[in-house]
Amino acid sequence: MNSIEYLLKKDNTKKKVLQYVREPVLTGQLFREYGDIIAKKYLKIEKYDRISEIDKNVTYYIDVKKYTFYDLTSADFDIFEEIIDLDDVIRNERIFRYDLSYYDALQLVYGCTKFFLEFFKKNNYDILLTHIVDEYVVDILVRVARYYNVEIISYCANSFDKNYISITERGEYVKVRQPDEDEIDLFYSSLNEKSSKPYVLSKKTVYKNIIRKYFLYKTKYLIHYQLLYKIIGRKSYRYMMTMSDTYPRNLKDIFLASKYMYRSIDLIPEKLETSKTVYIPLHYHPEATTDYWISDPKYLTYYPSLIKTIKFYSERGFQVIVKEHTASYMQRDISLYKAIASIPHVYLINPFITTYEVFEYVDFVVVWTGTTGVEAIMQNKKVILAAGETYYSFGKLAHVGEENLSSSLSDFEKKSLAESILSSFLPIK
Repeated sequence: MNSIEYLLKKDNTKKKVLQYVREPVLTGQLFREYGDIIAKKYLKIEKYDRISEIDKNVTYYIDVKKYTFYDLTSADFDIFEEIIDLDDVIRNERIFRYDLSYYDALQLVYGCTKFFLEFFKKNNYDILLTHIVDEYVVDILVRVARYYNVEIISYCANSFDKNYISITERGEYVKVRQPDEDEIDLFYSSLNEKSSKPYVLSKKTVYKNIIRKYFLYKTKYLIHYQLLYKIIGRKSYRYMMTMSDTYPRNLKDIFLASKYMYRSIDLIPEKLETSKTVYIPLHYHPEATTDYWISDPKYLTYYPSLIKTIKFYSERGFQVIVKEHTASYMQRDISLYKAIASIPHVYLINPFITTYEVFEYVDFVVVWTGTTGVEAIMQNKKVILAAGETYYSFGKLAHVGEENLSSSLSDFEKKSLAESILSSFLPIK
């Protein structure tokens, strides 16, 4: 029994709980609600404190500008070197990769660590409820909290069923409970349904929002990024992330995106041989699943790994179908689409073609993370991992270059997989 599963079985009514939150809007509000559910339903705690680097109307405000490395004591430096993998923190953080010099990033990491060292020296907490690790502040928060023996429950939205909360810190598998047979059967049945998962956007939604997002980006670029961050010097993450968030930045990225995509698989100019065809779904990027869930540094920051993998199969005589993520369509630099479409025997297709239609043409599905691998397993496809193990692989899936070792899972294995995945979810109701 792991620590979280054990923790949820204990009497926690007298525990002191801290919840990390962001703005009380959109996903920020959703994550607050998740934290509230875990605190009240599972920990049986009604009162708890909140901490945030974005919302100042909480118990504690995280001031990332308060300290620099000049403020650390020698003891602080010792702790820092013990718990903070500097290269790891900087490499995984999108704003450091996109926008900051190494020295500026280093200042923020040291300063943020100092803030939390001082915070936990003065404030004793038993449990930290927090978002999954998806940026450097949360990354450092959980590292320092764990140093002070704080139990950590990290959570995120569930990509399979909106009636559950996923429990994971960095995409790892975490068992939190043992579901009963009826619940397992119901979940297993849902995984076998050929229907869109909760966060797959419809064509209508994508087209309706794309121009709005374009002008939203231009506004944020001028106000958040240039004025508040660059000129005034506010180091709030919401301002700093403008250049690394997912937005349509140029009109050509919107209006030329479809130029490089096939509207239908039937329009692909060569006959597809199922046994020699690979499906590679594009992952939404950047986000936690590609920044923090992929542990091997050589697979960051996704795009080099993606191109390498596509060319690996193309150069070995495979046909490759690549499908855009609905939430990223028209929001990537058009040069990526152009590069993919130029590779021999590689076909970039419209994101609104269903995953299950693509499955009919392929034997192999290659993934880094995400739900498509599970969907493919349930449809008897051979799933290949491009970047190490993922939360549902359990050492049973082959890796790129091991196609001859790959195989479909048996019905027993598929149901066991469904049970394992479900055991890492907490029901909302």
